[in-house]
Amino acid sequence: MLLELKNISKSFGAVTALEDVSIELNDNECLGLLGDNGAGKSTLLKVLSGVYKADSGHTYMNDQEVDFSDPLLAREAGIEMIYQDLALADELAADANIFLGREQKNNLFGIFKTLNKTLMESEAKKVLATLGSELDASRVVNVMSGGERQLVAVARALQFNPTILLMDEPTAALSAEKASHLNNLIL
Repeated sequence: MLLELKNISKSFGAVTALEDVSIELNDNECLGLLGDNGAGKSTLLKVLSGVYKADSGHTYMNDQEVDFSDPLLAREAGIEMIYQDLALADELAADANIFLGREQKNNLFGIFKTLNKTLMESEAKKVLATLGSELDASRVVNVMSGGERQLVAVARALQFNPTILLMDEPTAALSAEKASHLNNLIL
């Protein structure tokens, strides 16, 4: 089993968002969470991605107990998240957002490191193309439409071939064509 959550609970003060939630996910499996607004779907994804720490319960990956107390630990384990609010840096270009925190660098003379902007733009274009987009990866995010911003957020998650991809309403701002393309990629 790739992932197992056992009896996960999470409260925010007097509000219980999750109570004894258990889920299993196997390799090459797609799992959807359905429920009303406020049912705890986003909270569960944020617990799994390390944004929130569960109040109780256990998480296992490949039958080993794990503790994702911050998003970097989840990312190191191969978990990527597409957030509902996109979590983009508005003043940066699409390629910079896709590589944010994992910038590609040139090593000059073994001493100096500079950003490899050419590689990042090229790789960003490739991952955007897998989403059926010809979006200019050098465009600043704050001048993009909602759908274009959504594509950048999805591309950022896909860029590093995650073992587990968590998506919180990933098609909310996408056109029907782009949503269909993303759904086909998921399949």
